[in-house]
Order: sequence, then C-alpha cells, then structure tokens
Amino acid sequence: MSKPTIHRVKRNTFLLSLIFAATTLLHLARDLWFAGRFGTGDAIEAFELVFVLPNLLARFAGGGMLPAIVPRATEYLGASGAASRDFWRFHRSLLLRLLAIASVLVVILEFAAPSVVRLLAHGSKQSVLSDALPLFRVLIPSVFITLLSGICIAMVHALQRYTLSSLAGLAAPAVFLAMLFLFSPGQGIQAASWGFVAGQGAAALVLIVYLVTVHRPRAELSAAPVRPPREMAGESLGAIGLVLLGWFSGIANLQIDLSMASTLGEGSVPSLRYAFRWVQLPAGLFFSTVGVVMLPTLSRAIGDGDSELVARTLRYACRVVAAVLLPAAVGAAVLAPTLIALLYERGAFAPADTLRTATALRAYAPAIVAFGYLNVALSALHAHRQQRTAAIIGVASIVLNATLNALLMSRYQTAGIAMSSSIVTTLNVVAVALLRPELRGLFRARGLGSSLVRACIGCAVMAFVLVLLPREAMLGKSWGVGDLLLRVAVGTLSYAAILWALRGGELRELQDAILKRSG
Repeated sequence: MSKPTIHRVKRNTFLLSLIFAATTLLHLARDLWFAGRFGTGDAIEAFELVFVLPNLLARFAGGGMLPAIVPRATEYLGASGAASRDFWRFHRSLLLRLLAIASVLVVILEFAAPSVVRLLAHGSKQSVLSDALPLFRVLIPSVFITLLSGICIAMVHALQRYTLSSLAGLAAPAVFLAMLFLFSPGQGIQAASWGFVAGQGAAALVLIVYLVTVHRPRAELSAAPVRPPREMAGESLGAIGLVLLGWFSGIANLQIDLSMASTLGEGSVPSLRYAFRWVQLPAGLFFSTVGVVMLPTLSRAIGDGDSELVARTLRYACRVVAAVLLPAAVGAAVLAPTLIALLYERGAFAPADTLRTATALRAYAPAIVAFGYLNVALSALHAHRQQRTAAIIGVASIVLNATLNALLMSRYQTAGIAMSSSIVTTLNVVAVALLRPELRGLFRARGLGSSLVRACIGCAVMAFVLVLLPREAMLGKSWGVGDLLLRVAVGTLSYAAILWALRGGELRELQDAILKRSG
C-alpha cells in the first residue's frame, strides 16, 4: 500500500467531493419531488418520521462503521496493498456476526412495529400513524442489505478505493428517485419505502461485483504478524458497539427534534427536515469526504509515529472548514428565504411553509461550521481508537439537546429546535478538545487564525453583495433553479475575489488538488 501524503489527502478529498455533490443533488431532487407531490401533509410527515431510523442506519453503515473496521482491516493487506485471504476471512466473520444480530433486531421490530411507530410519531395525528405503519414494515428488511453494503464499503476503503464506494453511494439515490418517478403515481408515498430498499440493494450489488471481480483474495500477507481474523472480528464488533453508541446520539437527537416538532402543528416536521437537508449539503459535501480520507491517513500515520503528517492533515482540514463552510453558513442564512421560495414553493408547498422552513434554515446556519469542526475532531479521535470518548460526548448531548429544545421551541417554534442543534453541535466540538489534549492543537493550528480572518472578510463582502441582489426572481419564476444558481455564483465569485486579493493559500491548494497527480 502506498504511503499516504498530504497531497493524496487533498486530491482524494476533491474527487470524492465531486461525486458527493452529484449524490446530494439527487437527494435534493428527491426532496423537490416530495415537496411538489405531497407538500407538508400527512403522507410525507408519516414517511419522514419512520424514515429516520433506516436512513441513519444506512449512513452509519456507509461511514460510521469505518473507524471500527478500517484500521484493523489494513493489517491483513499484502505489502503491495492487495487483499489477502485473511482480509476476506476477517470481513466475512464480522459480517456473519452482524447479520446474526440484525436477524434478532428485525424479528423484534416486526412484532413491535405498531409500538415503535407510535413512539416515533408521538404527538402526531391518527391519520399520520395509520400511514406510517405500512411504510415502516416495508423499510424493516433493509437492515440486512444496509449491513452487507456497510461491510463492502469498509473493504474498499481499507483498499483505498474511495471513489468506488462513493459511486456506489450515487447509485442508491438514483434508484430511489427512479422508483419515485415510476411508481409514486400509483402507489403514492409507499413507493418511497420501496425506493429506499431498492437503492440500498443497488449500492450493495455494485460493491460486491467490484470486490469479487477485481480484488479476489491472494495468499500474500504483510510481514507484520497479525491476530487471527476471527479474534480481530470480535474486537471490531466491540468497537462498532462503541461507535454505534456515539451515533445513537445523532439518531436520538434527530428523532427528539422531529417528535417535539410534531407537537407544533402541521408542517413543522417536514419543514425541519427540508431545512436540515441544506445543512447536510455543504457539511456533508466537504467533510464526509475529508473525514473518510483522513481516517486511513491518520490511522497509518499514528501507527508509524509520523506526527508531522498528523499535524499537517489536521491543519489542512481546519483551513478548509474556515475557507469553505463559513461562507456556506453565511450564504445559507442570507439566501434562505429566496432559496426555499424558488425551489420548493409550488404545488402543495404554500408560502407559510416557505417562511417556516427558511426561518429554521437560518437557525441551522451556525451548525454548518460546527459540524465541520466536529467531523475533523471525531476523525482524529477515532484514528486514535478512542471510540469510548466519542460515545460519552454523544450520550451527554442527548440530554442537553432535549433540554434546549424545551426551552427554545416555546418561543421560537421550529426555529428554536434548529437553534438548539446549532448550540449542541458547537458544545460537542469544545468538549472533544477539552477532553482529549492531543486535539487541542486543532484550534491553535498554524495558519488557522489568518484563514479565519480572510474567510470572515470574504463572507462580509459576499453577504453585502447578496443583499444587494433583487428579492424577486431575476430570471423569472419558471427559472427557479437557474436563478438560485446565478445568486450562488455571484456570491462565490465575490468571496473568491476577496481571498485572491488577500493572497490566501486556499485557492492554490484547490488548484493543486485539481491539476497535480497524487503523490
């Protein structure tokens, strides 16, 4: 396996960002279809409430399990990076254990489905509960497919084939969207549940075909002695449990947010979900990719004692947060009403829904930057195999999030719930830095202060330019997406011009990632 370098991190991050952008656009197209077809009525509210668990499980399998598996899986690769027979035995043993656990979980969910749905949709109307139960039953078997896909993703990441896993991730929403177009006219919202299951199956199929045809097991092993695959699989399963506990905080916090939003009146749950999608767009685009590439790089650098590569990787990630996510947060806050109106306000989506969703998006804006720093901090934490610390912080955030929701939603309604998420995420970043001394350098990284100053100046100019643009559609109401893209382009160019004028290194790093070959 070739030795990781900081330029390899930059280039892989850029390539993954392009694929992730396409994937996110497909998710956006799905949301636009939902908004036009179902608005914020009972059907879409029922789906959103029961979709939380399988969707987050898919996200956990696609990225959350990697910290528990990848550092251990790389020990079974040959000197050239080829997959050995023990590499396959390790993942097969781990998969069988996970599927045994999933079988028990599926049986429990099938028998307890009515009670689970009532818990997920607590406070919702009876019509929402009636729609939610059949949707949930369709989604339950997707647990098996999701875990199979997750093991395959861990295998390709251990082999440093990041692009392939991202392309498989692109297949899932593409199939999902195709199922909506083909079957929703006859089956209604039921097509969404079947579309999710089919999309997960398509992603797993792409990965399996690639692994079987390209990375067949070889006898070659690395020189370093390693433990038997079954023993390593048992250790990984325990690490997955700790990582899952940390991820449970995300599931619980989101479900708490949606459940408490359901008590605020019709439309609050979908509005919160639509707004949160725009938080996921910039944060996920740049830092789900950065975190994925950082993990094997940091894990190997820590194992080799290469503290310089660890420091350079973390400094680079922190600069990207300042240079990319800060303007994204400012842009989301300034453009929120225009963005929601141009893209969503049609069909069953009313002006009142636009106002509620835009207000929630503005309250979510600070979380865009906070999620970026949290992703970087957690990647470093997991590379040190300190899953227990991450789990403790996650569990503590559940109590804090529920408390802040109760305090803020009574006055600020849906926006109060979004505001609570922003505060909790920021405090999580601070907690990671305070509990782990080796991560405090994230906030004292060389060049980070100047990057923040340049980014703040650029954001101020960008916000001023965006405010000067006319509120009404500049290209006409029928050109909603084009009009929004024009505004984004104007804001991006003004921000980039300030960075160039201030002679920041961020633009040069982007150019290097595009033009230079991997080192």
